[in-house]
Amino acid sequence: MKDGESTREAEGFCERRKDVGVYLKKISERLQAYADKKGFEHDVTYAQGKVLFFLHAHADGECSMKEIETYLDVSHATVSGIISRLAEKGYVTCEKSKADSRAKTVRLTEKEYASFDEMKRRRADIETMLLKGFSEAEKETMRKNLERIYQNVREVTAEPPKDADKEVKANK
Repeated sequence: MKDGESTREAEGFCERRKDVGVYLKKISERLQAYADKKGFEHDVTYAQGKVLFFLHAHADGECSMKEIETYLDVSHATVSGIISRLAEKGYVTCEKSKADSRAKTVRLTEKEYASFDEMKRRRADIETMLLKGFSEAEKETMRKNLERIYQNVREVTAEPPKDADKEVKANK
């Protein structure tokens, strides 16, 4: 803070200076809180909803826990907790894979299939709210820009492939 500048003025500067990352974080937090509030009425959190949408996108409504970990970009323990809670609520089942006994397969239940239309409607409502007042061209530009931001972040945060690790060790 410069001489004579009040704390209030400094806070005002910080409030006016909105980096893209700050906006993205604030939007994400508010969306998650809103989705959790709406999902609470239907007994599904934001994270659980993402898993259910992912499962619906797969053939026969099933995939491995590893695929869910990769999609959500979270740890095995996190996915395990989400799946356990969804199973307790009757939305999924989880069992050992027939192809690989070390892996687990997650499947949607009839209860989830019956409630999915409502979940899709809530998701569409959120998308409509987010894009209210934007032209189709602006929406497309925003999607492309967000995609580029996401790719930029992935490039700097991605772990090297497992084979690359072996290659680095072999060259030492």
